[in-house]
Amino acid sequence: MSDRLQGPLRALEEALAAVAQEADPEAGTVRFGFPLTMGPVTVPRLLARFREEAPRVRLVLRQAHASELLDGLDRGELDLAVVIPPGPAVPHAVLGVQEIIAMLPESHRLAGQASIPLEELRSEQFIANPTSYHLRQLTEEWCEEAGFVPAIALEITEFSTVHAFVSQGQGVALMPPSESPVPGIRQIPLEGASRHRVIGLVETPSGLTRPAARLRDHLLARFSEA
Repeated sequence: MSDRLQGPLRALEEALAAVAQEADPEAGTVRFGFPLTMGPVTVPRLLARFREEAPRVRLVLRQAHASELLDGLDRGELDLAVVIPPGPAVPHAVLGVQEIIAMLPESHRLAGQASIPLEELRSEQFIANPTSYHLRQLTEEWCEEAGFVPAIALEITEFSTVHAFVSQGQGVALMPPSESPVPGIRQIPLEGASRHRVIGLVETPSGLTRPAARLRDHLLARFSEA
């Protein structure tokens, strides 16, 4: 479909949704995005509680990387999204922070430690995202602060594949803790300065419907409990 038709059709859809919402403000559709690292536990738990409170609200979900979620909000394809990190120029509400830790193979020489300084990994092969990813940029920045340039052995877009290569002893990675068990991996906190990313809740610039505002308020109130 051409861009010339998409705009009017989206406006018509939004107008029809507004009319339906006025007739039944407890119902409606919310298009919600969230990051790949929060899929197994946190987001399903939050949305399950929301659906108990608002059973007539239909949720359309998209799980993607931060840049894709922000693009979806700008294009009007999403109403709300949890984005890590939202970026300083993006209006957002802070939900919390996501800790970044070291992921090591179970057979690694440091796998038995409760925590490790980042400089202990200077001689390791790293598995990381491509250079355009925020987590890759943090990995390089933090390693440089620790006095070394990380040797990137593999570049991979998906976090689950990073886990797989780490578990096979192909390198180490700096990542958020996994929300579900990962066989063959030890997840170890980093010592020293706090290593984290901001978790932001971002709204579409076109404004929220009542059901979307209700989900926003639910996430703001309940995120710390998830």
